[in-house]
Amino acid sequence: MGHSRVYRMLKAGDLRLHKNSIKPKLSHEHKLRRLNFILSQIILPTINTLSKFCLMYNVVHIDEKWFNMSRETQRFYLFTWEEEEPYRHFPFTETKLQIRRSSNRPIGTPKLKAITRVTRDVIREKLIAEVLPAIRSKWPTNGVRDIWIQQDNARPHILTTNHAFNEVATQDGFNIRLVCQPASSPDMNILDLSLFNSL
Repeated sequence: MGHSRVYRMLKAGDLRLHKNSIKPKLSHEHKLRRLNFILSQIILPTINTLSKFCLMYNVVHIDEKWFNMSRETQRFYLFTWEEEEPYRHFPFTETKLQIRRSSNRPIGTPKLKAITRVTRDVIREKLIAEVLPAIRSKWPTNGVRDIWIQQDNARPHILTTNHAFNEVATQDGFNIRLVCQPASSPDMNILDLSLFNSL
């Protein structure tokens, strides 16, 4: 239907304008969980101080949506004096051996491939092998050793009671624990608020 015909039908009263906004699908239970999550971030008052919200300096936010924002092939323009080329890699990768012979590589050649199906086992191994060592190496020596890793409630994420993770997370004097943000609450994650709004 052409624009002019729609305009004529609107003017004649055959069509009516309706605006529809997406509303959050939050149940009463969801709202209570959100409220409890926010209240858990409050530092209780002492004799000399008032109650205040936690500054979250010991909270590490993780969210796999970052990885979907990058294209597999991307074009860059470099100055002639720039020798180092931009290096990008897939965070979830595995090394597989070449199954068939091709003109580019013989059978058995190691090849780095992106993991297309991220499961709980993959997430757990990534946390244990890369995230925890990165936190320990970058954490200030005089910083608090109680650290929270906040994740959303996506199905691939491991449970907060995961034994293998908790065993490694409490080594070297650290007490690193997992916490899940409430369901349907992207506004509770700094990555969702900052990164995607800026894009």
